[in-house]
Amino acid sequence: MRAARLAWLARMLVASTGVATVFACAGSDEGDPAVTSQPAGPSVPEASVAETGTDAEAPDAKDGAPREERTCSDEGWCQTVVPDGLSLHGVWGDGTGVIWAAADDGSVLRFDQNTWSVHAKLSGPLTSIWGSGPTDIWVAGRDGIYHGTGTSSSALTFEPNEVPGDSSLVISSIWGTGPKDVWAVAGKLLDWQTPVNRVVHYSEGAGGMAAWSLDEASSLPYAFTKVWGTASSGVWIGGSGAPEFMEAAVFRRPVGATNFENVGLPDAPNNPFSGNLGVFETAGTNGEEVWIVGQTAGASREYIYGNSTDGNHTYTWKFISRDDNDQRMEAIWGPAGTGVLAAGDYGRFRRWDGVEWKQVAFMTGLFPIVKPLHDLWGKSASEVWVVGDGVAAHFDPTKAKAK
Repeated sequence: MRAARLAWLARMLVASTGVATVFACAGSDEGDPAVTSQPAGPSVPEASVAETGTDAEAPDAKDGAPREERTCSDEGWCQTVVPDGLSLHGVWGDGTGVIWAAADDGSVLRFDQNTWSVHAKLSGPLTSIWGSGPTDIWVAGRDGIYHGTGTSSSALTFEPNEVPGDSSLVISSIWGTGPKDVWAVAGKLLDWQTPVNRVVHYSEGAGGMAAWSLDEASSLPYAFTKVWGTASSGVWIGGSGAPEFMEAAVFRRPVGATNFENVGLPDAPNNPFSGNLGVFETAGTNGEEVWIVGQTAGASREYIYGNSTDGNHTYTWKFISRDDNDQRMEAIWGPAGTGVLAAGDYGRFRRWDGVEWKQVAFMTGLFPIVKPLHDLWGKSASEVWVVGDGVAAHFDPTKAKAK
């Protein structure tokens, strides 16, 4: 275990040189009226090794044709111009074609189907964004949580909310099912043995007034960094525990329940002694399927796939191996079955084809995109956005080259 901890520490030191991770899998929210249910998913092999190539190794860089600056890649991923090259850590669409993004300089950006503009400037770096509709949007960041409301999408104003708990714990993820059911999490390691967190819930209280409250899950010994879910599968939270013990966990609050329950992920079958989830990276769900990304206590990188066949009551879990030299993933999203996407550090942008993870053809210029990618949001398989450091691209299947 000592060797595993040293390997884990080495990876954490590398990861710590970047911007604080935002584990957002935006768009996997049945709370968004535009999200539709999907059919049951694929049969997943026990161990399918993840593609470890960079953007340069994707199909559009291998056809031998001269490279020219383009707007869209061969697979139809089209780049947009991000103002001042801002680092975008959250993205969300309102279902009407308007896209919102949260930036590390406190900017809230709005894309009106043509260009990005800075809609509002808030205090401190922003980490996550989610909304229940065009005129009800939540943004989280270093200095708290802001609520955007107004008579129209273009007229939203963002006001700070009073949120309970330790304010030094920066909210890293926000998600909900509706205007009066919003969740947010924050977590960090105080030292080698002490993870701390806060889990807060915005809901209707006495007299019909909605407010934030501190959930009992805040007492759990994990540094929660991600909240996600659907209206049918409930609320999920994930995070890492004390590095000394190399144990991470995922908790779920099923629909109708009042408490979070440990999902109890199985150990990796190829490593019975240190195969438990040791480091949590990110996760997401579309209801019937759940994808969790992380590392085992033995420092092996893994995808963990869960599938429900009984209406989201129980899940069957399988491990899918990643190359141990792969980069940290920061977001995962997709419909059930094939087409799930994962994005992360150093331009890693993968697609699950039902058998293995492959690098997406994402490059539009003369060189591969190697900037960190922080978030994904999608309404459907044909309407997806990915954002990162100076990057905001959307999928347009009409722009893809015929194969």
